[in-house]
Amino acid sequence: MNRALKLTFFLVLVFVIARYVPVYYHTMEFNRYVEEQTPRIRMQAPLKEAILSKAEEHNLPVTAQDINMTTEDSVLRVNVEYQVPVNFYLFQRSVKFSAVGSGLLRNRSR
Repeated sequence: MNRALKLTFFLVLVFVIARYVPVYYHTMEFNRYVEEQTPRIRMQAPLKEAILSKAEEHNLPVTAQDINMTTEDSVLRVNVEYQVPVNFYLFQRSVKFSAVGSGLLRNRSR
């Protein structure tokens, strides 16, 4: 009986890990993208479109309302707060994530 309990526990652990790993992989890739693209694009509208496109590519439920952009002292700061649901078939749990990036604003006189 002890062996069956250990096997059951191991199988449940593998199942939970298998449900979480893809979510964490996609969020890490998305967060890295936000961090890298903010200093490159440096303009709010195109950056927001790029972020939404990348979120869709990674199947992340990010909306325009989740993206907060602020400008202060010629610095563009981007903060994306979002939740990803993880389905365990019997119940669903949402995991919160945050992506942050910053970069100098593009000079508008050009």
